[in-house]
Amino acid sequence: MADPATMAYNAGFAPAPGYDPATGCLAFPAADHAAWLQAWTTLPDRFLAFVADDVAAPPLGEVAFRVTPDGAAHLHVLVAAPHAGRGVGVAALRLLLARVFARSDVTQAVDEFPADREPAETVFRRLGFARDGDRVVLTRASSDEARAAPGADLTARERVVRAPR
Repeated sequence: MADPATMAYNAGFAPAPGYDPATGCLAFPAADHAAWLQAWTTLPDRFLAFVADDVAAPPLGEVAFRVTPDGAAHLHVLVAAPHAGRGVGVAALRLLLARVFARSDVTQAVDEFPADREPAETVFRRLGFARDGDRVVLTRASSDEARAAPGADLTARERVVRAPR
């Protein structure tokens, strides 16, 4: 969250506490880490995992979602800058969607970012998301159709998604 190259996609987004609009970085003091990790790994409406080539390797990024009462799973996919453009985002999002739609209370997956964020737009469109303003949306029905489509690449080598220890 402190690497300007990784967080550049976030520059110019809506301000939040500790947010630097020039770099997109977020202040994340070490004192806040334990509470943040507990909330994202123990609350039933949330899920967090790290993306790695190997379970013993340092993370390449992270994925998360939280489910709101309307059945929307709000996604978070972050790939560290040195690993961008290597298929990590697509693999991570594909695995995250499997986790999202395994939940019976989820009707759609959504993420919010402007359409001019071309790398993110490409990743989400590749997996069937449709643009709706500043959001991209994938319904459960659309996800099921994409998985059943002839030629769907569901056996591609995936990165490991692992929950924090």
